[in-house]
Amino acid sequence: MLPPALDELVFDYVGAWNKRELDELVSFFDQDALYEDHGLGTAVRGKGAIRRYLADVFAALPDATMMFAASPLVGDDRACIEWVMSGTEKGELAGTRPGDRRFEVRGASVMAIEHGKIVKKTDYFDLATLAGRRAIEGRDAGSSGPLVLASKTEGTTWGSVLEDEDNVSWGE
Repeated sequence: MLPPALDELVFDYVGAWNKRELDELVSFFDQDALYEDHGLGTAVRGKGAIRRYLADVFAALPDATMMFAASPLVGDDRACIEWVMSGTEKGELAGTRPGDRRFEVRGASVMAIEHGKIVKKTDYFDLATLAGRRAIEGRDAGSSGPLVLASKTEGTTWGSVLEDEDNVSWGE
């Protein structure tokens, strides 16, 4: 069970996310907090930048909701959340083409908390899953060279190339 203060913070944060209450959501962060979103390749620092970033996310995913996939885990000053986000991708997000596509993606967030405020939040998820992408080009465990990702619509490339050294493994 979470300590009462962290329990309240984690559940209230997710509630504010699901209501898309930007002012309430930003109030959980320390003035100089760092927000890293590894799925989108973004890092922003400070409440103003976090607010602008979240506004862009909500504009692109206007009906996105977040649900807990497991009970949150905490230490003395950390909270870890495993979640499932679902909704409709309606606008451009991290270079993806705007569309009207439903999505569901599993992810995790790690929050560092000091004096009741989030000082660092790091999100982890697979953008390819968020955008409904799949790997193509007939790669198998023995192939070499970059992996090109494309949309489910054949011929539409995503504009990202993962090199072998980017920790991509096949057949596992």
